[in-house]
Amino acid sequence: MRPIPVFKARVLKALLFLLLLATLGMYVTIEKMFNMTGHRYWPKFAVGAWRSQENNKMATYQHHRTLVDVEEGVYSSHGQRQNQNSIKHSILWYKKPGWINLNRANNAISRVCYYQNCFMTDDDTISIHNHSAIVFTMTEQNDFSPPIRRIDTRPDQVWLFFGLESPINHQFLGHRHKSWLNTMNWSMSYRTDSDIFFPYGMLRTLQSGGKPVQPSVFSRKTQHAAWIVSHCKADSMRDEYVQEMIDFGLKVDIFGRCSGSEFSEISEMKRTIELNYKFYLSFENSFCTDYITEKFFFYFSWEVVLVTRGGANYSRLLPQHTYIDTTHFRSAKELVMFLLEVGDSEDKYMHYLNEKSKYISTEFVPSPYCSICAKLNKLEEYRKSYSDHVTYIHEDLCWAPNDLSKLHISITMYVIIGCSTTICIFVCVRKWYRLAFNVTRRDFLSSMS
Repeated sequence: MRPIPVFKARVLKALLFLLLLATLGMYVTIEKMFNMTGHRYWPKFAVGAWRSQENNKMATYQHHRTLVDVEEGVYSSHGQRQNQNSIKHSILWYKKPGWINLNRANNAISRVCYYQNCFMTDDDTISIHNHSAIVFTMTEQNDFSPPIRRIDTRPDQVWLFFGLESPINHQFLGHRHKSWLNTMNWSMSYRTDSDIFFPYGMLRTLQSGGKPVQPSVFSRKTQHAAWIVSHCKADSMRDEYVQEMIDFGLKVDIFGRCSGSEFSEISEMKRTIELNYKFYLSFENSFCTDYITEKFFFYFSWEVVLVTRGGANYSRLLPQHTYIDTTHFRSAKELVMFLLEVGDSEDKYMHYLNEKSKYISTEFVPSPYCSICAKLNKLEEYRKSYSDHVTYIHEDLCWAPNDLSKLHISITMYVIIGCSTTICIFVCVRKWYRLAFNVTRRDFLSSMS
């Protein structure tokens, strides 16, 4: 066999090394996109009917839970508050998210919770053994092992895993390490099957039945729809769906970072949208079970009809005719036809606003804090454990939309294109080298060893 010159062999190895680096870089990018080390999120292109939460086989939610008047663990005027218990439960928030206000949480426990003998803190300088419960935030940067071995803790200490991001938006991997398995007792999230239900917000029913909206509201609104968005090219492909709505005749004015049309104050946008626009697009960044965020609750209070789009079963969780759900329509074209019909009819449009007026929205829900305290006081009744919290968080809970009428490149397509590009680069490098240096296939392969 004719040997390859040293210079040519070095060039070949350098090219192959660069190819390896490119492949590793692509792999890291894919891992970051999918955020999994065992349970990957691969967007699915479902065939047939829209797969909503109602027919999602993994959606084992508790049927009694909705997003209206969430009051688990909250004191009721029909009962007696339990504030005489001598046991004081300390609850540690380990690596607490900045947006969690523990002063407000503790105030809620003392004012509205059925049990009042709990206190929440994020002071991790106190011995971890002294706490009745520890809340681990899975969307924060955790180490690849817990701060203490589970066998070294008190047998009655409860560990909770918490997170409000959708599974595909978990950016950190520490909690996926095997050292975290078989450590958790309760789940806490927006999912209705969580042990501690922690929604992004809720609607409160007005006992008065609400105040009718003035008819002048309809006459002053001349624009179709507004959308404020700063997370561009989301996994839900909402950008593409909105473009289809525009193509089918709905005028959508887009504000925020993704449009290049920034605004200084949200209060200014509120006045503008309430005054001029009939609809507001409340579209989530991903299609995941029960995932309804502040995009709904924040804008619900505005004097505008919300158009919702996400993976939750809105019909089960929220009052009818207080919003318009895109999943009730087979395509953006059907939705646009309906929106134009409602927008041109005072009776139909005002019906939605008047139904909305029966409720007020709030983004602070005291129930999760009350619920933790109540269950700590009834620990034997609620004792349980999770052998694999990673599967609970991630497995088969998100999917890609299948109601887009046009072909759009999704994350899956990017992966296919990336893998194909890598193969093509390798083939081209091999062919170029053989032509440039007149090397046989056997010589080429031998130089790789």
